[in-house]
Amino acid sequence: MVTDLFGPDPSGSPGWLDAALLAGGLALALWAVVASRSTGLVVLGAIVASLGAVLPARSAWREVRRWRRTRKREALVSRGVALDVAHPLTRRLAEAYDALVEAARLPGVPLEHDAVRAAHAALLESASLLDGGVPSTEAERSYLEKRIAAIRELTSALQKEHETLGAAARARGDERKAETRLEKRARVEAREEVEAILGESSVQELGDLTRQIEADRADGSGPGALAERP
Repeated sequence: MVTDLFGPDPSGSPGWLDAALLAGGLALALWAVVASRSTGLVVLGAIVASLGAVLPARSAWREVRRWRRTRKREALVSRGVALDVAHPLTRRLAEAYDALVEAARLPGVPLEHDAVRAAHAALLESASLLDGGVPSTEAERSYLEKRIAAIRELTSALQKEHETLGAAARARGDERKAETRLEKRARVEAREEVEAILGESSVQELGDLTRQIEADRADGSGPGALAERP
């Protein structure tokens, strides 16, 4: 009873004991009701019938879940070709495809749509060849390995192109920074030349005012000196 109620999902089918418990429990409960026997006999019959119905009910539920899984698998297959990635080689193929898709999303890489389309074609070719199974012959393994190698080579090319573009962009940025520094330096030098020719600048004016204040303080004619006189 404990195993049927709380144990793992049974793998077998209901047997004669389950049928006897179910039929005997129902018969006992029905006889107790018809013959106006005690309520205890009705409860006992219901308990016995419940014990007999546990395994059939769990088996029926297992069949319902199996039917749902089958329908789901059929729906997936109807929308595409299934690829079993339980095998190391098919798993490497799927991982190579995922890596290429990630590389194709990198900014600035060329032919990203064509690359994904070609890798997807290699994936479909392999899946259709295996027909839902796993590679079991040398020819099938060689077929998949060629496509894995080709996908990885294209992925490497996309990644290198992205790195090259990044280096070129950084170089262009450094050139722009150098040009900006030169432009700013030339602007400063031109301003200094103009000020030297005109003989006027804020630095010169500030210096003149500083010297005037210091001279006034030295000869006692400045505001500070006047404030100190009695």
